[in-house]
Amino acid sequence: MAYMTSTDDQCTLNGAVYDRVPVVMSRLHHPVDAVNSFIRASIRGRRQVQASAVQKAHTLTNLCTFIEQDESTRARCERRRPDRDVRNLLHSIDDDQLERWRNRDEKAGLRPRVINTKLSVAFHFLLHCSKIPGLPNRIADVEVHADAPVKIWREKRRYHTVILSNLLYRGAKTKSRMKGVPSLDEMTDAYVRASEGRWDLASRDVLILNVAEDASLRLSEALSLRVSQLPDLDEVASAEAEGRAIILKVMRKGGAEHDVSFPATLLRGLHDYVSDVRPEFFSKSYSSKSHDIIFVSHNTGRPLNRQYMSRRLSSMFRDAKPERRLTYHRVRARFATVTVSVLVDAEIERAGGIGNIREENILLTAMEMMGQSSIESLRPYLQLELQARFSLAT
Repeated sequence: MAYMTSTDDQCTLNGAVYDRVPVVMSRLHHPVDAVNSFIRASIRGRRQVQASAVQKAHTLTNLCTFIEQDESTRARCERRRPDRDVRNLLHSIDDDQLERWRNRDEKAGLRPRVINTKLSVAFHFLLHCSKIPGLPNRIADVEVHADAPVKIWREKRRYHTVILSNLLYRGAKTKSRMKGVPSLDEMTDAYVRASEGRWDLASRDVLILNVAEDASLRLSEALSLRVSQLPDLDEVASAEAEGRAIILKVMRKGGAEHDVSFPATLLRGLHDYVSDVRPEFFSKSYSSKSHDIIFVSHNTGRPLNRQYMSRRLSSMFRDAKPERRLTYHRVRARFATVTVSVLVDAEIERAGGIGNIREENILLTAMEMMGQSSIESLRPYLQLELQARFSLAT
């Protein structure tokens, strides 16, 4: 089956230096050139390898594995020898095969929105290949090529153009259910779960939860924090004594640097972890010490895998009701709720009353603090806060 590996640190690509660039290999241990070309294009112009590029690599590895398995099944039915090189098989991909891939995921219990996301990655991958000689040219707009093996069409929306296909789910199936915001009791239960087991793993997992709750970092942003970013202990002690936060430059989603406010107590915890816990993970002889990533694997000393840690940390909320759908990422929603409430208080004081506040002031400030690209994703938090205040007033 196809598998994904990565390059070593300090890999020169597109004229820039990156660490751990994803590389997809076939079952014959040959690089899948078409997929790897798409991954390189995905990180072009970025300062580092984004989590989205890694996720695309995982999705396309999954597609390549399915294509290999599908070829084996069809070869048995047709009583012929299967072609085991996925690089050749990609040149015969069509809508029927993509539909079988989609149906397999549906039987496995994946939600329609997730399946649509995977298909979208496949469509963009095939569109990239169609522009490069020698790579699979299997996709086309039905208005241009009605008999294309993979048929798509484009539709203009309000601000952008989307790619559509008959394979994509539509309607109510694709609407996401509202996820909950962890309450104080639910966060306490999560911290208790994170504290169970080995002391070193408990220290690491609790601290990553702290980073999300106190600094609003996404998991990929937390796992990319480096020791060199931390201020010295004297500055941390001074901030603790004065009760103030310290601003650090953090690479946010999209590859842009943002100022992020870190409580002094959180930075103290990070320093303690780096000095007391992190060296324990490097104690094995085969560990890699050539990087200064803060959060590392307890087995290899290498940077943590985002997918693994997402599952691990989200399992800390297993005591909550299933319909709450709490995950690690929802800890950021708790930060957003608390932040919006504080900003509403400040805006009411500035405006002289709740009826005179300017919602955009609150949303823009919250957007900067959380590293969001749009205020619209934060508007529901503000609406809930204002509804609660208006109901209390009446």
